[in-house]
Amino acid sequence: MAIDGNVYIANKDGSITKLFGGNKQNLTLKRQPVKPITAPTQIFTQLDMPQVYLLEPSTRRVMVYYKDEQNKALTYQAQYIFDDLTDIRSMYVDKDSNKLYLMDATKVYEVDLTQTAPVSTTTTTVPTPPVAVTVVSTKEVAPSN
Repeated sequence: MAIDGNVYIANKDGSITKLFGGNKQNLTLKRQPVKPITAPTQIFTQLDMPQVYLLEPSTRRVMVYYKDEQNKALTYQAQYIFDDLTDIRSMYVDKDSNKLYLMDATKVYEVDLTQTAPVSTTTTTVPTPPVAVTVVSTKEVAPSN
């Protein structure tokens, strides 16, 4: 779930539900990635952030949609594929620094979106070794019971 005044919910089938004041709002998803979204686990946005980010760990990707409030739509713009990150568990986007943070069980990865930002609808695969991905933390995390 992501909140920016509206509440966005990533559904298991890849669709997105938008709520405002507890009421479902009309929302059109314009364009879609070539490979359909089948198992999103997290959606992220903030107030004054023009994008909505959708995480799908099973395909190691993050999709980017732009908010179009006037047309009550989200327009697919890009996806970032992280071939070498096999256990992505969560993401966070810092709109001020334009950085994407991905977390696995033991590390936090920082992606500078200004270096990988797509110009048009595109897929960006972060190469090995990842040029724009930096490990910023490697804290061992105890398994939860």
